[in-house]
Amino acid sequence: MKIRIILYKNYMEKERNLDELRAYNKSLEQSPNYQRIIKDVDKEIYTIIAFEGIKDLEQYLANGGEDETTWLEGWDNDDLQTVTERKSDKIKKAKFLLEEDKPEEATDLFMQLGSCHRFWALKKQILKEKYDITWYSPSELNPEIKYD
Repeated sequence: MKIRIILYKNYMEKERNLDELRAYNKSLEQSPNYQRIIKDVDKEIYTIIAFEGIKDLEQYLANGGEDETTWLEGWDNDDLQTVTERKSDKIKKAKFLLEEDKPEEATDLFMQLGSCHRFWALKKQILKEKYDITWYSPSELNPEIKYD
């Protein structure tokens, strides 16, 4: 019985702390200072993610697509050429969008399951390093939810 009470108290303490962090984040995100900088922060994040995607695809192409040979077994050379061309086209399109100052659209080319975690990590890092703002991601504020 004593263990249950201790566990319940620990659970309630954790919930209270999460509620405080959620309230903090909400007031932060509504603050004029945050509203003033967040568009620039998001643009920087999108630019970073787009350049990472471009780098990954360029590395893939430089390696001749060797990292995908296991799931491409049985494909003929025409199929492999098509995959290579699509990836090359994606690089060209992303670079064009970045030149046109459209990093969010460029980033959309590389988004996949789990990308939100990279976005949140960059957001947390940039807000802290450049603006000395402590921000908590949705996954930190809602540990019971699995985000993809």
